[in-house]
Amino acid sequence: MTKNDNSNISCNKGHRHFLFDFPKECPHCHSKIQPIPIFLYHGRVEFSYALLSCPDEKNCNMPFIAFYKNAQHDHNQFIFQNQTSFGRFKNKDFSEIIKNISPKFCQIYNEAYIAEQHDLLEICGVGYRKALEFLIKDYLILQFTDKSEQIANDHRLQKVINDFITNDNIKNSATKAFWLGNDEAHYVRKWQNKDLKDLKQFIYLSISWIELEEQTKSMNAEMN
Repeated sequence: MTKNDNSNISCNKGHRHFLFDFPKECPHCHSKIQPIPIFLYHGRVEFSYALLSCPDEKNCNMPFIAFYKNAQHDHNQFIFQNQTSFGRFKNKDFSEIIKNISPKFCQIYNEAYIAEQHDLLEICGVGYRKALEFLIKDYLILQFTDKSEQIANDHRLQKVINDFITNDNIKNSATKAFWLGNDEAHYVRKWQNKDLKDLKQFIYLSISWIELEEQTKSMNAEMN
């Protein structure tokens, strides 16, 4: 662990201190950065808060706060705690294919993603589960326009998946995402060795297979 060349910083008590490590990403523009130290504020006994700024003067240059803790061996030195104040939240950008199939899915997914970035990990999984339902139902309603009401009104998503999805790759990925999504809403988890990361991965797989299917249809139609 080494001090950065620009880690010397003044504080609200008139002293100068050294900061170990910095945030690697700006919470506003999300660029990889080496932030500019501005000021250190001593808060609770072992914690202090560094005012830093993004070095990109052209596109960002926004200030933010990074959380530090006193080094046990030297109270003149502070160790970054891998936490900053919130800036602009990230959004997952979806392809035009997915946006056209289900704009509501994109909205709900990103609301869940914002909850995850807030560390609201006990509720964001339920949001991802809801997003999945909109994706699957909107996708199927486009395939089976004559069955749109039946698909929309059936509360049993697993039955909808089994009855209407004919592509095995989409069916398998959506089914596993459904199982893990349900785990996020239940008192006892069925899949103890799986977590939020796995749920999101199966949603991504479902998206990928849907995109491939739609791209294949489009390319084949152009060749007829």
